[in-house]
Amino acid sequence: DEDHPSSIPAPPSSQGPFQAHLCRICQVSPHKYRCPVCEIRYCSVPCFKSHKEKCTKPTPMAPPPQPQREPTPLVVDEAEGKYIVSQDQYFILRHSAEIRRGLRDSRLQQLIREIDSCPNDRARKRRLEAALRSDPDFAVFVEKMLKEICVVDEHGHLDI
Repeated sequence: DEDHPSSIPAPPSSQGPFQAHLCRICQVSPHKYRCPVCEIRYCSVPCFKSHKEKCTKPTPMAPPPQPQREPTPLVVDEAEGKYIVSQDQYFILRHSAEIRRGLRDSRLQQLIREIDSCPNDRARKRRLEAALRSDPDFAVFVEKMLKEICVVDEHGHLDI
């Protein structure tokens, strides 16, 4: 290729608007192609061959480590004998993609409405327990919610 330089010049010190469209290997000709491995732009077969010798697949950035949440102890309203979900736990549930996906299930929505519409706490508890025994999808969903908010008893076990 006669119009392709045999030596690779040093990259220009300032990137003007035209230079952004130049081959990243020779910095002379406009780029036409993209390396399938690292996506660097090049202009010709000789530039690709030169680049291929040194090309490495970019290492993907590792996702940041998820902070470990401390288990949230159960809070019980002694007068009512009920578990209380804290504002922090509501926030976690509200922003959990997995829980939000589960709540899109119309069957689970209907079941939750049925439980919530029971006339009193005793009836709600019976309906909840029945749903947990008879509907495996609902049981899995409830377990995911409890794990999401780290609800545990004094022994570190999930407690419903």
